[in-house]
Order: sequence, then structure tokens, then C-alpha cells
Amino acid sequence: MLEKIGLPSKPSLRGNNWVVDASHCQGCSSQFTFINRKV
Repeated sequence: MLEKIGLPSKPSLRGNNWVVDASHCQGCSSQFTFINRKV
């Protein structure tokens, strides 16, 4: 599921990479929030 959004599946890199991806990808910010709330 994480791979579909382009996020790393490694829990050790989730935190940092998720924040970076959300910052660079404004369109993915909505998905980022959805995933964050779901988890």
C-alpha cells in the first residue's frame, strides 16, 4: 500500500521520508494526511 504512493515500506525510514514527500508533493499532501490518520 505504501509503495503505491511512493513511500518507503521500511518503518525505520517512514517518519523522515514521509515528511519530505509531503513537503515536496503538494498533491500528495491529502493522501499523506489520509494515510497518517488511517495508521
